[in-house]
Parts: sequence; structure tokens; C-alpha cells
Amino acid sequence: FNELAGEVREVRTRVEKLDEEKVAVLGMIDKIEVKRTTVFMNCFESLNRYFSNTFLDLFAGEGLLSLSNPEAPLESGLIIEAKHKGNSLQNIDGMSGGEKTLTALAFLFAIQLYEPAPFYVFDEADAALDKENSVKMVKIIKQISKKSQFIAITHNDPLIKEADQIIGVAVNKQKSSVIGLKLREKIFKEKEAE
Repeated sequence: FNELAGEVREVRTRVEKLDEEKVAVLGMIDKIEVKRTTVFMNCFESLNRYFSNTFLDLFAGEGLLSLSNPEAPLESGLIIEAKHKGNSLQNIDGMSGGEKTLTALAFLFAIQLYEPAPFYVFDEADAALDKENSVKMVKIIKQISKKSQFIAITHNDPLIKEADQIIGVAVNKQKSSVIGLKLREKIFKEKEAE
């Protein structure tokens, strides 16, 4: 009996210790979840502010980010809404091609303002834009290109006119040829102005 009673006491001690460890681990998980949610919401609020400001600056419209389930933000989807030229605020799914492009670019630039990357490649990102909106896109690229590099594949004049370097590809007799043009004079003028 004494031998079995000792084993029971030993098992009870282990169970109590495991219960304490379980409570500690669950408490740590709760703290991590709270911190994760806090970090996520801080990031989301900053992105929403950058998105709204970028949209206002670029398009004199209104842009808004929201979560599909605010009670569970880490499991939620992102809702992007915008108001272009006097229209009412609408979800990105209901916008025209050009409006979707502008809204997506404003969102991309908001991310860039929040957490800059050193390098971007745009492959005809401005294809659905008219000249006026291409100029707006170029304006913000010029601002951001002070800290990051952009490579843009485009056919639109506003972006080509503002480029620091142009590389053209042409097909001649079944063969591609590459033509490069550095706009040194423009670069020197900008450096002198700084």
C-alpha cells in the first residue's frame, strides 16, 4: 500500500506540475495572440491612413480599407472601397478597369509608403489609364523613386517622358534589337536643383 501510495503522490505531483505548465503555456499563447492582433491592427490602420492620403493626393477622391470581420481581424478579408470623381464610395469589384487600376496602384503605393521596398517592376500597370491618370501615376512614382528604383514596361508617353533612362526593344527582320537612352542632361538638372 505504501509503495502504491507513493506512486500516486508522485503522479499527482506530476499532474499538478503539468497543469501549471499548461496554464502558463495558454497564458503565453493568449499574450502572443493579443500582441499579434495589436501589431496587425497597427499595420492595418497605418495602411488605411496611407491609402486614404494617397488616394486623396492622387485622385482627389476617397479611399477606404476595412475588414470583412472586424471582430476577428486575423481571420478577416480585406475590403477596398474608393470614390472616383464624384461617384459614391464603392467596392473595388464594382469599378471600371481604369478605376480598379488606380485603386490598386494607390493601395500598392500605400504599402510602399508603410514599408518601402528597394525595387519595383511594373509591367504595363498604366495600360488601362487615360493620359490624365497616367500623369497622376507618374507623379507618385517620381516621389517614391527617390528611395526606390522602378522598372516600368509601358507604352504611355507620360511615364516615358519622366524616365531617367529608356530602353526600347524593337523587332527587325525576325530579330530583336535593344536601344538604350540615358537622359543624363535631365539627371544633372535635377541634381543641380537639389
